[in-house]
Amino acid sequence: MSWFKRDFVKGDVVDLVIDKEGTLSAFQNYQLLGSLHSPELAKGVLLIYLGNEPASKKLKKRLLNGRSKSDA
Repeated sequence: MSWFKRDFVKGDVVDLVIDKEGTLSAFQNYQLLGSLHSPELAKGVLLIYLGNEPASKKLKKRLLNGRSKSDA
């Protein structure tokens, strides 16, 4: 994606926001870099962090406020 034209430096705030319609928006230091309506991409991004095999189990647990399906 051409959204990420600037380098990230320590202390930057990076947000990926997914709305309920499937639009993915990226922000760097609270400035919008770009948005794309793609429910498939939005689902893929969520699965990276919250799927059955997340990139980081520790991060997944933190994102879910320390809860997992087995805790329910």
